[in-house]
Amino acid sequence: MGLTRRGFLAATGALGATLAVPRQPGAAPVSLEAKERPRRIPGCSGDSALWTYSDTWPLELRVKRGAEFIAELRNRLKEHTTIHWHGVRVPHAMDGVPYMTQDPVEPGKSFTYRFAPPDPGTFFFHPHCNTVEALGRGLAGVLVVEDPREEGLFDVDRTLVLSD
Repeated sequence: MGLTRRGFLAATGALGATLAVPRQPGAAPVSLEAKERPRRIPGCSGDSALWTYSDTWPLELRVKRGAEFIAELRNRLKEHTTIHWHGVRVPHAMDGVPYMTQDPVEPGKSFTYRFAPPDPGTFFFHPHCNTVEALGRGLAGVLVVEDPREEGLFDVDRTLVLSD
């Protein structure tokens, strides 16, 4: 008997170290604009130069298991980027590994990711270009693949994002 995703979320929610994540509609296509956005971080003075995919940060996207998911990445950064859908079984060309599964998306260019996630769960997406700096500046998000068999079973389903 292992710990389920829902059990983990319930247990960690009690820690009080939560960060509310606004829920995005699950309808495709999704527009992701990678760019620098000044943001005020709680507990820090002044704005931080975050790199994010949208004005909502941290970003949560939702899709039903087996449903087509379409996300257009528009690169507004000063360097190339990609999106790697960490842990999601996607077609090779959608995996976001630069020079291996796709060419990097150059500044001012775009790339459309299209896949139907076969497995339910909570996944992480992030670039595989200049990964340390990009992740450190916040360029990441959460992809929740909902299982239609669980629809209506729970009153609340919230995502907790922790970063250290």
